This record gives sequence, C-alpha cells and structure tokens, in this order.
Amino acid sequence: MCFFVALGLIAPRLALVLLWLFRSSWVGVLQPWWIGILGFIGAPFTSLAYVLIYANAGHVNGTAHWIILLIALFMDVGAWGGSKRRRCED
Repeated sequence: MCFFVALGLIAPRLALVLLWLFRSSWVGVLQPWWIGILGFIGAPFTSLAYVLIYANAGHVNGTAHWIILLIALFMDVGAWGGSKRRRCED
C-alpha cells in the first residue's frame, strides 16, 4: 500500500490504473462506474485518497479522513490552476 501512496504523489492516474489491475478488491469502491471515470479524469488525487482510505478503514469516518480528502481536493484544484496558467503563458 505504501508503494501506491508514494506513486500517487507523483502520478495519481498511474497509481489508480495499477490498483485497478492488481488489486481488484477496491473496484466496488467507486460505484457507479462513471464516478470512477470522472474521478480518474478530473480529480485523480481525491479519488486515490478515497480509495486508499476505504481500503484501510472500510469507510470515511473521522476528522483525519476528511482532512486527507480536503488536502487531495486542494491538490487537484492546484493541478487544474497550474495547467491553466501554463496554457495562458504559451
């Protein structure tokens, strides 16, 4: 699991694909299927954080889990803003 967390900080989409390929036990976490696709495309850090929390705790419960999800959401928003700024500079 530590490998997926470390990989997720660098390439969250790759980590999600590897989890999907090698750990089929979490596939039911992002149901219906289109939520998983939207998370993969638009919010990969948040999706990965949710999957890892669910894999360890079974559900999101407690302040620490919500803080982790908020940090992941801020990372996703930061990635969106950074890519938009880079497109405007070119």
